[in-house]
Amino acid sequence: MKRLGKPVDRIIVSHGHPDHWAGLELLTARFPEAGVYSLSGVADFIRTAGEFMLGGLRRNFGDKIASRVTVPSRALAIGTQTFDGTRIEFKQRLLWRCKYYSTKTLSCRRSICDAQSREED
Repeated sequence: MKRLGKPVDRIIVSHGHPDHWAGLELLTARFPEAGVYSLSGVADFIRTAGEFMLGGLRRNFGDKIASRVTVPSRALAIGTQTFDGTRIEFKQRLLWRCKYYSTKTLSCRRSICDAQSREED
């Protein structure tokens, strides 16, 4: 970031895999002024399934994995947006619906959504 000479003013989480959000704990500490953005379905997924996923990763990686789930707090709109002259298209085509049934069980199912609506349970 120093080479670019630009501040980090936002962190964008593209999807709910932990390799895309588990580092938020460190990134938000390093760049406290930067907003953390994602599509609402991504934030919902991380909020629901994040601790379950981190628990599984802790069994393999111990204390090298994040100590807590950090959920994006700012919503991205579906569609094309421009950041610093770069156009990025945000699509939300597939969501995972997840519910805890116990501390060791998480049930997820897919549901299709588009820019206007999402399939409800």
